[in-house]
Amino acid sequence: MHKEFGKQAVESGLRSVASVLKSCFRPTDVVARIGESQFAALAVDAIEPSGPVLRQRVEKRFAALHRDMATEGPLELRISMGFWSTGVPKPFSEFLDSVEAELQAAPLVSGEHAVLRTVAPQR
Repeated sequence: MHKEFGKQAVESGLRSVASVLKSCFRPTDVVARIGESQFAALAVDAIEPSGPVLRQRVEKRFAALHRDMATEGPLELRISMGFWSTGVPKPFSEFLDSVEAELQAAPLVSGEHAVLRTVAPQR
């Protein structure tokens, strides 16, 4: 990716993505860069019905970012979403593994519009 667009453009794009993600979640939630171009967000104490609202907010803001960054190259995004509570017998680490596995399997979507592939919520 650096060779195609240049390191500064890539870093600028990643900062923009981080900013958009941060704006989509509450100050009490956790948004972090976890890899070269990977981010994770943990919506602390979110309830399952809030999933579609969060997804719609992220999709809308990423579509706007995609339009703003059109000259810097297309955004390619994947989303996987899940819900976990302390009442679930599955350990949190297994929950994270299942969400990540679905994220890896989700097709990458790119193009004129920033479209996010959403995977069905895990329990």
